[in-house]
Amino acid sequence: MNPGRPPSNDPPLKYADAWELFLLSHTEGQRHSSTAQRVAGFLEWAIADGQPGFAVGDIIAVGALAEGIGRSRNTAAKAIEKLARRGMVVQERAKSPYRIVSAMPVFADVGAIADEQISLTLKMESASRVSPVRAMDLGSATDPYVAFLRAEVTASGDQLVHRAGLHWDRGEVQCFQRLRTLEGGPHPMACLAEITWVRLDGLAGAGFRTRIARLRDQGVTRISLYALLEQAGMPDVRAGRSQVTVGVPPGLLAPAWAACADPGVADYAAFTGGGPLVKWTYGLFRPDPQPMVSFSVCYVRTDLLGVFIRSLDVERLDR
Repeated sequence: MNPGRPPSNDPPLKYADAWELFLLSHTEGQRHSSTAQRVAGFLEWAIADGQPGFAVGDIIAVGALAEGIGRSRNTAAKAIEKLARRGMVVQERAKSPYRIVSAMPVFADVGAIADEQISLTLKMESASRVSPVRAMDLGSATDPYVAFLRAEVTASGDQLVHRAGLHWDRGEVQCFQRLRTLEGGPHPMACLAEITWVRLDGLAGAGFRTRIARLRDQGVTRISLYALLEQAGMPDVRAGRSQVTVGVPPGLLAPAWAACADPGVADYAAFTGGGPLVKWTYGLFRPDPQPMVSFSVCYVRTDLLGVFIRSLDVERLDR
């Protein structure tokens, strides 16, 4: 989808006209718990109905909306954010207008998407060593990495991952692995090992591989996945619900971890010894008809690494 560059101005009149029509046609409509919720309902209706100025590619500005419907900027901002959480609009940079990217909600269950970007790289001082990236064909019946990806997506308890996985049956993905290490002692100790698949193909995929190769050549060891995706043209991604289980890292992952850091540089024996480790999986999503842009599987040495996360909602997954 390439709606083109949106206009730079956003006339309040478009909101006034559509708001009047909305009020006249929804006098007995659904009840809303707040004014912001009602305004969000109005915006969803205007976008879905194709009202003038509400097409995919058009913009929605907080000030113009507030002026057009005679409500406060705070109410307008809260209403627009509700649409952003449902994947209908995105804000490409701070303080810029929002752009309409979908006529229908992408994320029906907004509680399944994290409000914030949670990045260990940005919160920890430890090194994050990255393997070379390789492209793989999702349609391959023989690639063990593809088989591992399919098994993990199928096993995920996150329904967002399940639904998004339906679109991960063909095409090209980029695959790389990371070792997060803690310094100190005779050798740095690997405390977390991760494999990530990123849905990029063609020139975008080639550019992604080149970018990581350059970072490896320059010895950069603090690499955030969010930053990599932003440079690949995906600036507004959020995590789905992480699923925590216990698992044994498969042997097929060991060679790439050796490419991250050979045994003389970092001790990663715990991830190749066949013992069970804490494991978590997560997908990163953006507002798009095919929303999952990456999927990751992490193995953690909890004797070396503990993570404290605030405002965490926990759900039990019964099998």
